[in-house]
Amino acid sequence: MIYRRRLIELCMLCVVLCGMWMMAGCGANDKNGYDASGSGQTVAQEQAAEKTDSQQTEDHGSEKADLGTETKKDDVAEAANIDDGSGNELSGMDDKNSDDSSNQTEKDDRTMIYVALGDSLTKGYGLADAEKNRFSAVAARKLNAAGIKCTERNYGVNGLTSGELLDMINGGEIGMLDYADVITVDIGANDVLHASDNLIYTNLAGNVLSADDYAAVCADEERSLALCRENTEAIIKALREKNDHAKIIMFTIYNPYRNVDLDLAVEGETLTLAGFTDDLVKRLNENINDIAKAQGCVVGDWYTAFEINPNNLVNAAYGEGVTTNFDIHPNKDGHAVMGEVCYQTIKNIS
Repeated sequence: MIYRRRLIELCMLCVVLCGMWMMAGCGANDKNGYDASGSGQTVAQEQAAEKTDSQQTEDHGSEKADLGTETKKDDVAEAANIDDGSGNELSGMDDKNSDDSSNQTEKDDRTMIYVALGDSLTKGYGLADAEKNRFSAVAARKLNAAGIKCTERNYGVNGLTSGELLDMINGGEIGMLDYADVITVDIGANDVLHASDNLIYTNLAGNVLSADDYAAVCADEERSLALCRENTEAIIKALREKNDHAKIIMFTIYNPYRNVDLDLAVEGETLTLAGFTDDLVKRLNENINDIAKAQGCVVGDWYTAFEINPNNLVNAAYGEGVTTNFDIHPNKDGHAVMGEVCYQTIKNIS
């Protein structure tokens, strides 16, 4: 009986010792870094793996941030070469892709972005190859030949008035405006020259314009000049708000009928078409010069360039031996002269 009790006590002691041994063994394994979950990795290895995963995540996030910064940088760097989808026309420097992005950025940083705004004079109306021979393209070509890298973006619109150009700017229709280094503005002819058309048609019809009708024409011109001045002032202010670093050039308007010898039949007046339009564009040009001076713009003087040139630089013609034509737009030679003025003006401020 005593023997049996001792045997039972001995067995119980063995069970306790065995349990204590097993607990000691597991504790030793945990201390040595073995995974009690059965994965076979040490705790140190698991911590190292977690650290590596965390580092990779951070590196990936950093890589994405760097990529975003680089993408934004490339968008600005390639501004001279992108198609902004706004319908403007491009000429000037050839667009060439480069596999070396650093070289591309360096090239674009040195490239002047020239934005031409205006009416049909800017558009190149009537030219057989407007994209090549309009004044803005001529100027861009000359600048590149002189070592001033330039790409031209042309936003000319046939028949555009000063109010319509202001709407274009405020409406965000000029995609490259933010990137422009130089902006040229040719505007006003469509605002004020309509009166000469009325006088021409009256004369060709064999009618004499009454004194009252002529007074109404002059009053309309006063209103047109005042509204054009107001709009042009707003145009320059809007351009400054959109782009505060670009240099702005405003062009004076030439007399389109300087070489047209036509007397106007007006009651109580002795008028010629050339004299009437000359007075009109001079007043328009006075406004342009005043606005340019007040708002820190540079003036490109087309008026004087046409006056001192002995050649006929516009399409208009009238008289014996010529085909009658009252088209006020410049011909190819006229755009060459305008392009030279534009080129010299940009070069002087670059």
